[in-house]
Amino acid sequence: MNREIEKLLADPLRPDSPEPTLLALLARWADEHDLPSVASVTAAVGGLPSSLFAWPVVVDAVAEVLGARVGTLEGLREILHVLPPVAAHLTPALRASVNWDEVDLDALAYAALADEGPDLWELARTRLSQTRWHDAFNAPTRPAEIPRISDAGLLIRLATRPDAGLVTGLWNKQAAYLLPFLSETAITPSLRSQAVEVIADAARNGSGWYTAAVVARVTRYLGDEDRLRIREVAQQLPQPWSGHIAGITEQDHPAWPSAEAELAAAHPTSAPLRQLGAQTPSSELAVISVDAVERIAIKYGPVAAPHVDAQTPPDASASMAPARLPEPVERVPRANGQERLAVNAQTALDILQAVVAAVGVRAIVSVAKTYLTERGRRVRADASVAKTYLTERAKTDRERIRQDGETARRRADRDGAVGGG
Repeated sequence: MNREIEKLLADPLRPDSPEPTLLALLARWADEHDLPSVASVTAAVGGLPSSLFAWPVVVDAVAEVLGARVGTLEGLREILHVLPPVAAHLTPALRASVNWDEVDLDALAYAALADEGPDLWELARTRLSQTRWHDAFNAPTRPAEIPRISDAGLLIRLATRPDAGLVTGLWNKQAAYLLPFLSETAITPSLRSQAVEVIADAARNGSGWYTAAVVARVTRYLGDEDRLRIREVAQQLPQPWSGHIAGITEQDHPAWPSAEAELAAAHPTSAPLRQLGAQTPSSELAVISVDAVERIAIKYGPVAAPHVDAQTPPDASASMAPARLPEPVERVPRANGQERLAVNAQTALDILQAVVAAVGVRAIVSVAKTYLTERGRRVRADASVAKTYLTERAKTDRERIRQDGETARRRADRDGAVGGG
């Protein structure tokens, strides 16, 4: 059973496997002690804040799973530190037991916007008055219902602006991400075109998992012509992605009941993985989950994007703006007219600082720890093989020396006997 699951998680037909859209399923399989690690990798890979090929629905889905699964306050504090949107998905009882004075401000904001009572709202209004969340908690009237999404900038928009203001000046990815939360009258042809452009760009760049994830998000809000165009651009992608995307666009499905269900629909192996998982002991699934999450962390890693934290003055429109950084390698002319490649140290340093600002030191350390753990495991395995080889080699050498010694003694005895005779 394990081998079948591993083949689906790391399929040669999907060179980028396992993909970030499997993180919610892996969070279901993980041991409770490993949930903080899943949260760290999700924050680094899923996009907090977002970047070119980070999709916030990955964070939404994992936050749903972790909010339902976390069982201890000790583990919860670490999870909320690296993945604050989990706070919006806690049970009312667990949310009431948290000491919010000891929790990051972003986590307090997510929790207060999701909580129906007045106490947490008033605490957030006081503690977040000098942060980017100020407008969300100081509107004349409290919003009736706010979607539990992870993108802070767009969450603030949803809490403070009506439809007309909400859709003004959206980036293409923002438009695609927000479609499920807009009224029918607010979804204009222009917004639909923006969503289709996100899909076309992703397909042109060969990202099958990301293309499918956006398609699962927006298809039900598109007309036949847009769906036809999506199927055409998806033909640039290899199987199984092109066929899976075509299947999504050819069906009329209701709104997804959760972000987790949406991600499951976006991935061609989600259904068989869940079926196999239902037949596999939880202890085995936990081991599989750790390994797959590590591979996702190593493969996709932290990405550079503009960082906005709770202390930053609000600029909600910039939350999902894609980063464009200069190249750290530049062409330098030689005296003979040819060119050589050289590293621009300052540009490389700027990029490193942008990465640190984007995901935070803790998330980078977590991914580095995961990478080093995996490397350490491989080194230990190689060392074990080498030790076994050298042990066997030493045994063989000792046996050969013993045999050579025995042969020499017999020869000496024989030569002595002949000489004496």
